[in-house]
Amino acid sequence: MAVNVTEDFYYSIFGGTDYPELDRLLKRAGNEIDSLILRSPEGELEERQYSFAVCAQAEYMGLCGGVEAWAMSVSGNASSVSIGSFSMSQGGSASGGASDDGICGSALQYLSRAGLLYRGCAAW
Repeated sequence: MAVNVTEDFYYSIFGGTDYPELDRLLKRAGNEIDSLILRSPEGELEERQYSFAVCAQAEYMGLCGGVEAWAMSVSGNASSVSIGSFSMSQGGSASGGASDDGICGSALQYLSRAGLLYRGCAAW
């Protein structure tokens, strides 16, 4: 993980909701976020935005029912999944603003603000 996001940061700075196995959610979310970024965050602003992205993704995964339920919802193996207030049907996207690969919109916004996402190349 580019930056170690702690439970303390999740609760005290991000203001996150409590979930079972929060440490596991943060680690898995960090791995997912790391797969999106071009480079490790540098400097206080980038590290903070990265940490917020990890926390947002962990919270989203928690809302989806945890790591296993989130993985199933983005794998395409289920035609319909409903866990608490989260629901998803085949061919649709997950409620809560996730992209097709299961990354929540808030996490993408944090990474974009920090300039850590690939923006494509300009056409000549």
